[in-house]
Amino acid sequence: MAATRAKNGGNNKTPDKSGSENYDKLEQMIGRSITLQEETKERLNKLDCRFGTFEKEIQEIKKEMSQVKKMEESIKEIKNEVINIKNNVTVTDSKVEIFKNQMEMMMDQMALQELRQKEDTLRFRGCKEENKENLREKMTTALAEFLGMEERLMEREIDRIYRANTRFAKDRKVSRDIVVTFARKKIRDEILIKHSKTRVTIRGQEIRVLKETPLHILRKRKDYAPLVNWLRDNKIIFRWEPLEGVSFALNEKKILIRSAMQAQDFLKESAEYEKIQ
Repeated sequence: MAATRAKNGGNNKTPDKSGSENYDKLEQMIGRSITLQEETKERLNKLDCRFGTFEKEIQEIKKEMSQVKKMEESIKEIKNEVINIKNNVTVTDSKVEIFKNQMEMMMDQMALQELRQKEDTLRFRGCKEENKENLREKMTTALAEFLGMEERLMEREIDRIYRANTRFAKDRKVSRDIVVTFARKKIRDEILIKHSKTRVTIRGQEIRVLKETPLHILRKRKDYAPLVNWLRDNKIIFRWEPLEGVSFALNEKKILIRSAMQAQDFLKESAEYEKIQ
């Protein structure tokens, strides 16, 4: 019996120890599971945070993309406005150019009309002014002697005479020009023709004789200065065209220059020709 009890007692102790070990293992497994669960939760929380941050970044990128799109639309609108402005400027430039051309044509017509009105008038430059001078008597005597006419006949040919007040004379403190309008254009032409060979002199003083030319035409003629200087240097007789241009004879050939550009081309060709010679 005792042996039997002892044996049974021994069997009871063995199951108790095995159960305790199993319980410890179970607790360890549960602890590990809890730890793993907590670690997993912590990782999930971190992932949630990262995902939240990522969502915010995505939202910000979307906002930025929206702003970029708005900027692109604004740039497109600005480009369209610029194109419209350029088109308007082009149209305005065309209208301005048309207006300029119309004004130039009108000024040309007025200048030609003024030129016709003054085709019987001459300007005498360099005649010294005198106190209480009798201008008509002085010019009648001088011009009658110049053309070999009687003074009484020349008196009839002079329609109007006066000294012109100009800024040129005032600034340089020189004698004012004498403007003479003749009754007939023929006398004016005779004076010009003879003056091209023999200078007019008044009381021993040599006088320049000039045609009355409208200011608009004089401005046009400034562009021909290089050509005119070349003609004078080469002693080539030239003639101004009524409105614009120069005509002259060269190598027994009549040449007509009608624009400043044509005058430049002629001078270039002449320079090349002189190099060859």
